[in-house]
Amino acid sequence: MSMENIDTILNGVVSDNKQTIDDWLSDKPGSWGALSGKAVVAVSKEAGRSLSDQEKRLIWKLLWDKLMEIKDRTTF
Repeated sequence: MSMENIDTILNGVVSDNKQTIDDWLSDKPGSWGALSGKAVVAVSKEAGRSLSDQEKRLIWKLLWDKLMEIKDRTTF
């Protein structure tokens, strides 16, 4: 699986979970866990296998980077 595929999957997780992202922006407990879990499940499904711990950490980092970009755009 390429980084481009992972990026596309993570973009889908972001676009499909607007309310959870709003919750994350508001520091609602559990929102990061919900988003990170959905990202891992989505990438794992596409890969057709479970992800290693190292792969999960990469997915979490890439998702975090996307969320920080969103946060930067919404902060005035």
